[in-house]
Amino acid sequence: MHLAETIDRHMVRESGADDMQLPAVSKLPPLVAAYCGKSELLDVTEAAVRVTNNNDVAVAWAKCAAVLLDRLFRGEGLSAAMNAAFAEAPDRESLEQARASAQLDGVAAGGTFSRTCYLQEAMPVIFHILTHAGSYVEAIRANIHCGGDSCGRAWLIGPAMAAIHGVGSENGVPLSWLARVTDAAAVYGDIESLLGN
Repeated sequence: MHLAETIDRHMVRESGADDMQLPAVSKLPPLVAAYCGKSELLDVTEAAVRVTNNNDVAVAWAKCAAVLLDRLFRGEGLSAAMNAAFAEAPDRESLEQARASAQLDGVAAGGTFSRTCYLQEAMPVIFHILTHAGSYVEAIRANIHCGGDSCGRAWLIGPAMAAIHGVGSENGVPLSWLARVTDAAAVYGDIESLLGN
């Protein structure tokens, strides 16, 4: 069964918990890659999120994240992609505050917005790190040092920074990190298949 058929089947029956936590966005990187630039992206995002998180606020934050990733995956600059994502955000003020800080400080961002699994707390931390980190490695380390649900935040930080900086460049995903991925050949083959390569 194709991804679109699976999602269409779930559009009829929402099965998720009334929950506003980060697992709502866990499926976004491959979903956005599959629907990148397509008009149905936000509808498919909502359907996919409601399978696990049947909550309007979770859906809104997921749409915000999907727009961000979609714009970055299509090569748009970070500032413009974030501005486009704001249209879907249920709390633009916290995102603006996160972007406005003077420098990268994941620990301080976690102290300001909180470090838990809730999207309304995690999304500003994610926007802070993306705005101020100069490289993939710097972003990953800032996220880890922040503490709390660093894994959940990484579902967006990693793909976003990879889209911005690429792979193997000075600021991109280190090739040495990719070489350590378990079953790398199979994983990379699946990614190529998803992207139609």
